[in-house]
Amino acid sequence: MRIGILKADETPNELVAVHGRYEDFYIKLLSPYDFEFAVYPILHGIFPRSVDEANGWLITGSRHSVWEDEPWIIRLKDFIRELNGRGTPLVGICFGHQVTASALGGKVERSKEGWNVGPVAYKRALTGKVQNVLVWHQDQITVCPPGAKILASSASCQNAILQYGETIKTFQCHPELSPAFMRDLLPLYAEELHPAGRPEILNASEGSLQGLELGEEIATFFRAFQQR
Repeated sequence: MRIGILKADETPNELVAVHGRYEDFYIKLLSPYDFEFAVYPILHGIFPRSVDEANGWLITGSRHSVWEDEPWIIRLKDFIRELNGRGTPLVGICFGHQVTASALGGKVERSKEGWNVGPVAYKRALTGKVQNVLVWHQDQITVCPPGAKILASSASCQNAILQYGETIKTFQCHPELSPAFMRDLLPLYAEELHPAGRPEILNASEGSLQGLELGEEIATFFRAFQQR
């Protein structure tokens, strides 16, 4: 199964040598599941020629906001609507979560609490299970699109994981990021984030988080279409 990665950001130059390119985070997260990957740097205006170039699609995070009047963001929303109309599987992460909601009739705004950075607890709506995940955002979905189902919430983000029918699932958190990357990223945003940066991230470990668990959930979501 081929997964098209719609890359909406780049790793800061200072961190590429240690942590890799932005798409590498997502490929590593899903690498145990035998997918093929095609990367499209949409933030540079490079889009697939057709939704049929991949069997499923993943929109990455981004430093951009969904309401920005950028041609690539406008084009991405059209692409999302086409995927939705075709019933092609789509996963959105952070910005991908937000832009999907915006494209399908929801509302995205700045959080009244400002930046939300570090480990947080997501509570599953159906089971009550708590999953500790990494987040890095100041925008969030405040009104869900028609038909979207809330799968998980946190204390500061009601619409943390959403599902639209059988074909779209999106996550506000960053299951692909490691605590080490976030620790190295924090100094680059120190002035912008202060005082939002949570000290817990400095001591967070991979073992305390459920990012890999969410990676398996994403893989299972895509694989359901492989059988069709």
